[in-house]
Amino acid sequence: GFADDFLKGMFATILATPCSGPLLGATLAWTLTQPAYVIYLIFGALGLGMASPYVLLASSRKLSRMIPKPGSWMSDFKHTMGFLLFGFAVYLMVGLPKDMVVSAVGLCVTLAFAVAVYGRFAPFGSTIKRKLFSLAFALLIAYGGYYLSFPLLYGSISDAAVQKSEASADLWQAFTPETLETALSESQSVVVNFTANWCMNCQFNKVTVLHTEEMNQLLKEKGVLALKADLTSANPAAEELLHTLGSRSVPFLAIFKGDDPAHPIIMRDILNKKRVLKTIKDLP
Repeated sequence: GFADDFLKGMFATILATPCSGPLLGATLAWTLTQPAYVIYLIFGALGLGMASPYVLLASSRKLSRMIPKPGSWMSDFKHTMGFLLFGFAVYLMVGLPKDMVVSAVGLCVTLAFAVAVYGRFAPFGSTIKRKLFSLAFALLIAYGGYYLSFPLLYGSISDAAVQKSEASADLWQAFTPETLETALSESQSVVVNFTANWCMNCQFNKVTVLHTEEMNQLLKEKGVLALKADLTSANPAAEELLHTLGSRSVPFLAIFKGDDPAHPIIMRDILNKKRVLKTIKDLP
């Protein structure tokens, strides 16, 4: 009936808004600053414009026969338009700050996964209970993606976070065997961070653990020497020590105690901030 047609048209307009927004954004923004009758005229014209193809096709049998019959082509067309929307989404990221692009892509991938999960476990015809359970699970996935992409990842790799961590970089000296041997011979505790610029986990450890205010203050209080063994390019001395300590990969953290340098404390991969801080607090 008329109510069904009206609701279909209404939802078609809602679904078309993301596609028409970039083209009509300036017009709609101008419209909302005008008197009420102008607003109604503009939006009425938009509605008539969207409805006109349907009216024309429905008013003539010859025109309606030009519409392709339903078939497998509809699925191909749907996927094609989906990839076009993906491409447009990538284009819209031009307006994002550069340090936010990775987090935005991560969030988009997670949202797509959440939608796929909901569609897989709550297909058309599913019970209300199944739909609600699947929706709750999909929302949980979406929230997890948001948390990982922004509070956790963006909070670690954003320009502000990097600048804050670089402010404490002067505490970390470049690793040399002589510097390490001299400090240990004087019974000074030493922290050696094996890292590389191409290692994302290394950068995460740097921002969230090693270059934080708590770590800087603790290193100063305990008089611990902080050394950075950079493996971005060839560094034979650092690689030799890394292999001696039983590893061939980064991130890798070695903490040498001033009173027992022969038995360093080893920490691999993503660092636990509380564990690292406690270990340094317990140093002599």
